[in-house]
Amino acid sequence: MYGVKANRTKTASGTMDRALIQPQFPAPGMPARMPTNKESASVAYMTVAQQLVIQNPSKRVLIWIDPDSTRIPWGERRMRADRTRTSIYIDVGPGQELLKVESQVANAPKPSLLEIEDLYAYITLRAHASSGGQRG
Repeated sequence: MYGVKANRTKTASGTMDRALIQPQFPAPGMPARMPTNKESASVAYMTVAQQLVIQNPSKRVLIWIDPDSTRIPWGERRMRADRTRTSIYIDVGPGQELLKVESQVANAPKPSLLEIEDLYAYITLRAHASSGGQRG
């Protein structure tokens, strides 16, 4: 997940320990199940995107989403993984309208700094897996 703003780039990445994730009820009437790695990644992405927007309220935040045409379970249906990350609603407080953050799947080459962030995320994932965390 990446946030690009104004004329500079701010990147964000992290690890998520799947051992701490509990079974979820994907939709009313559906049985609980463990979310897939890509479902978990979409939820984590939304969390990071919300923080980028909340921490930069006076700036325009552009969110770069890598294309991913994999179809994943999403509620009662299946959706492209990258499409689960394109509309996020943020609760900004009581009595205020929800803030909708719209983003688009990238259709241009990434800026160089984002390529470096991808490498950093890969190294972080490998280090996390080697210390007992789950890969993926």
